Amino acid sequence: MEKTKKNNTIKIIVLAISLIFYNLSIVLIRELKDLDEIWNFNFANNIANGLIPYKDFNMVTMPFLPMIISVFLKIFGQEVIVMRVLCVLMITYIEIMLLCILEKLKVKDYIKYLSLIFICYIIKAYITIDYNYFILAIVLTIINIEISQYIKNKKIIYFDKKVDFIIGLLAGFCVVTKQSTGAIIAIITIFYKSIEIRSKSDFIEFIKAFFTRLLGMFIPIFCILAYIWYIGAFRDFISYCILGIKTFCNYKPYTDLIKSSNLSIKILSILVPVILISCLGMYIIKNKKIFIILFGYALASMVVIYPIADNIHFLIGIFPSFIILIFLIDNLINKILRNDKI
Repeated sequence: MEKTKKNNTIKIIVLAISLIFYNLSIVLIRELKDLDEIWNFNFANNIANGLIPYKDFNMVTMPFLPMIISVFLKIFGQEVIVMRVLCVLMITYIEIMLLCILEKLKVKDYIKYLSLIFICYIIKAYITIDYNYFILAIVLTIINIEISQYIKNKKIIYFDKKVDFIIGLLAGFCVVTKQSTGAIIAIITIFYKSIEIRSKSDFIEFIKAFFTRLLGMFIPIFCILAYIWYIGAFRDFISYCILGIKTFCNYKPYTDLIKSSNLSIKILSILVPVILISCLGMYIIKNKKIFIILFGYALASMVVIYPIADNIHFLIGIFPSFIILIFLIDNLINKILRNDKI
């Protein structure tokens, strides 16, 4: 057992190093023309220079990611290349987390690695350090923990003080990264288990998990709000981050994705609603409880596609749905190999 675990660790390390070099070969040579990359660099660089977010420069998202990046800029130099290296590490983490989740779902190796190759290919033109990618990395971490706990406990409703607190903390980091998407992820994180309540003991376990996760979420939210209050930018924060959302008018409809000239985007945009319905069906009809975990977080992640349903928002938003698709394909292949009725 220990030898197998050691071999798996070595395999992950070798794969991670390979992915880092692959992603570096894409990101480092790219021209500096992505507006999102320039904006995110400027936000972090302004904070590194001592400027106050919302007060000295405009932002419409919460400041957690620029604050993290600003620390690295102060240490390693206020250059775009520093941010691009951080971008590569973040994207590599997302790709490795994809493999970890598929491993826990017992997806066959050749399907896992084909999925990884497809993901690397389809997102290579859109790799950048961005709050949406950062939230995706957190969501995949939460999914990985949730699935691990389900496999360990064999049920959806359980209470583990340490695990529930960590999950709540991670969901709180989503909120302080991007308040709109983060709020939906936080709501799903604390409420999705309620669908499985069948008894008084289930209700008690749910309530304990609910408040522990809520406590975890509260800590990063309170810390960031206290920081904004301390630097004297709270009124400006309310104006930009809360009230400013009403004035946001950039909009691209989902139908643009279906009409896309990019064949992969077109196919996936048609498949995603089918995937989500199939996932819900597997939970309701087949009573496969693991699908409610995948469905909840896939639905929450889809929020990033609204109101701008362009390629990059779409690919980030459907990542958990893509995991469901791979899991469903693996289930289908298993049925075919066993000659089961489909």
